[in-house]
Amino acid sequence: MKSMFFELTLNVMMRMMAGKRYYGEGAEELEEERKFKEIVMTETLELTREEIDKEIGSKRVMEESDIGKLPYLHGIIKETLRMCLVTPLLIPHESSEECSVGGFCIPRGTMLLANTWAIQNDPGCWEQPSEFNPERFIRPEMVKNGFKMLPFGTGRRTSPGESLAMGLFPFTLGSLIQCFEWERIGEEMVDMSEGNGLTIPKAHPLLAKCTTPTYD
Repeated sequence: MKSMFFELTLNVMMRMMAGKRYYGEGAEELEEERKFKEIVMTETLELTREEIDKEIGSKRVMEESDIGKLPYLHGIIKETLRMCLVTPLLIPHESSEECSVGGFCIPRGTMLLANTWAIQNDPGCWEQPSEFNPERFIRPEMVKNGFKMLPFGTGRRTSPGESLAMGLFPFTLGSLIQCFEWERIGEEMVDMSEGNGLTIPKAHPLLAKCTTPTYD
C-alpha cells in the first residue's frame, strides 16, 4: 500500500507540473519515465462501505461529485489526520512582537515551534483523544472550541496543498473501499509504531490483502 500511495502522489504532482503520469496503467514507458523512477527510488471500514453502498451503490464507480455525500468517510480522514498527522511540528514561526503565552514571556524575534501533535491529542480539547473515533467530526459538539485541528498549519502559512489533499484523500480512499475488499494478511493487528524522521512515517509498511467484492 505504501508504494501504491507513493506512486499516486507522484502522479498527481507530475500531472500538475508536466501534464504526464509516470506510474500505473496508461503510463507510457518512456526514457524520461525510467530516469524519473530511478531518481524517485534513489480500519470502521465496514461503516464506510455501507455509506458508499447507500449513497452511490454498486452500479457505478465513485465520482468527485459524490465526495460531499460521504460524511463518515470524511470523518475517518480527519480523525486519521488528527491522530497520525504527517509532521508533529508546524514549520517555524517568529514572534513579531513581545507577548505572553501561558504565563511565559516570549520576546520579539523568538523562533516558535508549535507542537501540532500535542494540540490534536490534548484531552483538554478532545474527548478520549487516544481512541480512533471518526464520529467526533460528524457530531461537532464532541469537539471543543479553539485551534485544535492543524494538520496543514493555520494562518497565512497554511499549506497551499490543503484543498488538493482534502479533495484527493476522500476520493482515493473511497475508491479503494468501493472497488476492493480489504483484509489483514494475518491475525495480528496493524503495527502502528512510528519510525524516525522529520515526518512521522510508519516503522513498518502496511501490508494488506485485497479482493474484488461480489454483489448480489
